Amino acid sequence: MPNFIIAVAKTVLAFFLCSYLLFSNEDTKDQEVTEVNANLLENLLENGTYAPKISGSLFMKPQYKITDASQFNELLSRHSVDYKGKITVLQFWEKDCQYCLLLLPKLERVFAKYREKNISFYAVNPNDLSDKKKLTDFLNSYENTKIEFDEVKNKATISIDSSYYKPFKVPILFVEKSIQKNFQIGAFPALYVIDENGMVYTGMIGYFEEYDKWLSNLLDIMLNLK
Repeated sequence: MPNFIIAVAKTVLAFFLCSYLLFSNEDTKDQEVTEVNANLLENLLENGTYAPKISGSLFMKPQYKITDASQFNELLSRHSVDYKGKITVLQFWEKDCQYCLLLLPKLERVFAKYREKNISFYAVNPNDLSDKKKLTDFLNSYENTKIEFDEVKNKATISIDSSYYKPFKVPILFVEKSIQKNFQIGAFPALYVIDENGMVYTGMIGYFEEYDKWLSNLLDIMLNLK
């Protein structure tokens, strides 16, 4: 059953990737996009292989505004991910990826649903810690940043709305770029789900609207709830 679900999910995701992977490639020929996205999916670590070790600087977003880099540094702590005995969700992202911004609220909903289960969630970021000023500005405005996607025009609009609120409670793990290479990730957003034995259960690249429903269903299967 799990293998069937994964196979179907990858087929569906490959379809969405043809139109969703990059906003900047609207004029790319469909065949070229399909080939690129297929290669990205094929290059991910295979299901059933041991996941690479991963460690970095763990960050829990505070409710208050971060004033400067010094205060930001005080909120960081060294952390190594321990796969043993629990399911681990690794969502790779970066702040300038619009599809990541569309996906993160969906990840947040799944995190809120399963945070009391035997599952660890990490929003893994390999690129943004080098510029703490821009990163701090992003994190300070994130909760009021509204992003909407027009499927017909294949475009996203971003605005700051003080009446709009979305949390960012998923632990952020800032890692070295070598971690991205170890996980064979060529585009964002990218997801890995690791089982209790530290083995890759599945890997995905891209954004699709049913992401939170798909991930919830997958975790239910892994937790033997279905």
